[in-house]
Amino acid sequence: MANLLHLKASRTKVLNSLPTKNLGNDGDIVISRIKGRGVYLCTKALGTWHVTSKLSEISKIDKTPLDIIAKKLKIKDIKKSSESNKFVVSEKNGELRYQNSEEVIETLNLENLSLNYKTAYCSLGQYTNKEECEANNGTWYYSENESHDSISSTAENQLLTVGQSIGTLDSEPTLLYDGSTLEIKRNTDYDDNWQTSAQDALLKLSYDSTNNTTVGISSGGDLTITPSGGDTTLSSSTLTIGTIAEVGSDTDKILMSDSGVVKYVTGANLRSYIGAGTSSFGGALNDLSDVTYSSGDLTISSLDKIISGALEFEPTGTITIDRNTSGDGAEDATALHIDYDRTIATSGTNAHNDAGIDLDMNVGSLGTSNFRGIDIDLVGTNDGVSILRGIDINVSGGDKNYGLDITSSNSQIFLRHTTDPDNDYARVTLSDTGDLEIKTIGSGTNDSDLTLNIDGDIILDPSSQKVIINATDGLYFDGGNDTYIYEQSADILRIVVGADILMNITETGDDGNNVYFPTSCVTFNQLEPTYNGTTTNVDFRHSNKQFVTFGSGNITNLSLYFPSNSGNFVLLLKQDGTGSRTVTNWKVFENDESAADGDAGVKFAGGSAPTLTTAANHVDIISFYWDGDNEIAYGVATLDFQD
Repeated sequence: MANLLHLKASRTKVLNSLPTKNLGNDGDIVISRIKGRGVYLCTKALGTWHVTSKLSEISKIDKTPLDIIAKKLKIKDIKKSSESNKFVVSEKNGELRYQNSEEVIETLNLENLSLNYKTAYCSLGQYTNKEECEANNGTWYYSENESHDSISSTAENQLLTVGQSIGTLDSEPTLLYDGSTLEIKRNTDYDDNWQTSAQDALLKLSYDSTNNTTVGISSGGDLTITPSGGDTTLSSSTLTIGTIAEVGSDTDKILMSDSGVVKYVTGANLRSYIGAGTSSFGGALNDLSDVTYSSGDLTISSLDKIISGALEFEPTGTITIDRNTSGDGAEDATALHIDYDRTIATSGTNAHNDAGIDLDMNVGSLGTSNFRGIDIDLVGTNDGVSILRGIDINVSGGDKNYGLDITSSNSQIFLRHTTDPDNDYARVTLSDTGDLEIKTIGSGTNDSDLTLNIDGDIILDPSSQKVIINATDGLYFDGGNDTYIYEQSADILRIVVGADILMNITETGDDGNNVYFPTSCVTFNQLEPTYNGTTTNVDFRHSNKQFVTFGSGNITNLSLYFPSNSGNFVLLLKQDGTGSRTVTNWKVFENDESAADGDAGVKFAGGSAPTLTTAANHVDIISFYWDGDNEIAYGVATLDFQD
């Protein structure tokens, strides 16, 4: 058994030249990459290396010359060569190549070529040239002539046969006709002396007595190549077909390539080969029973699905979906429905960035133009009750769900009213710093307001903890009439109620701050704490003015609660109908309800608590100044206010 050059799993060798005779063993395969020539596949058999034609790159496969092998090959309207002095010759292996005239003569080896000519004559006998013969209704014939001396060398004399001495040529002879056009002509007026019938097959190429190919031409100029057996092959050449005839009665046959051989398949087989299936729609489309084409319009009367890979339209005009429906019954009609589903991957964490509709537009203009990515016109009628939605968006199921995601360098949302869309509109704009502006523009007849009609609270929660109203802009509380707060000038806040200026709050720094009541007074709600003989609580944290009436006895502890800041406070003490009621302890508490740090009792003028009026129903007024910084309450009594 011969030694194997490669194991099954080894890699095929790549050489920089063709393999030498002594390289490798029978059955070996190598690849030769020769600089300037190309890549070739080589194999060794019976001790000799054999090589294929040059291989082509995959990217150039559509430009690779086509080998055609067929029993019959019909070529119509072959293009005329734009280059002169090039003649197509056939190699021994069937390849077609071209040579110039000098190369053809050299290949033909004319020294060993013996030519026999036919001599020409007129059927009328008295004429010696074709023009006079045919002008007098004669027929110009050719017959055998053993000596060709009397035959002129003009282009009108035809080279008819290559004589018996052709056998003296080498095994690959080439015939060179160096003169004017070499013509093999079909003539219905044949000469019985040498032509027995009118022939359409003007040229016959024979391998032996059994295997041959004839080449003929019809009265319409159609060229026919008819092999007696086998295929007709064009090797390493490009086949150009100028005009392809329209299909006749044999309609269900479609040409396709099978390893370089052109064969026909039926429509059903072709659909199976390309994976298009064999649905009933395919059968109907094959016989065009539901497809019509007229004046540029293609109509498909029954189309359920288009099954395709990447489907691309490149129209020069507009693609229009014209969906019309009518009827009295209930219906949910749709003009265009896109159903896109992605099956969840079974493994991995690769990202999938999908789009149901991906619209890319690149536009420009030298004039004033309006370009729209999507233009929606939805028009309803007044019949019945209609709810129209230009865009209905429902997004759910994600970790984050955005109903509308807009990226734009100018106004992201532009709202117009149908009555006057050019003058009444609103814009929502997000700047590159993240600032959001809502701007309304009106035609001038009415103000363009922004109204928040909220079924709940309006919560402003900025991270900067600032809700900003521009200087001199007012915050109105009565529907925009005459009750508002605004900055009257720098560092002066003004409160206006019913068009009256009730209060100015002014900040003047080192010159002091001021609260001014130009047309109002300051009043308080007077509270009346509940009497308790043991402890009666008076809470000045809720009002500066308090009124306590003694009950059926004295008060052991009168507990006074003050706020965190300093201020003036007033307590009225009224005797009951009996009188002579007293307070034993005047206790002081700070705002957290703990005993005041400065002094837990009231500091009265003169150093001692006042003696209250004893008369029934008389009132004493006790005034306090609360020093919130030092937590001390100073008290002064004004006694015996009578009924």
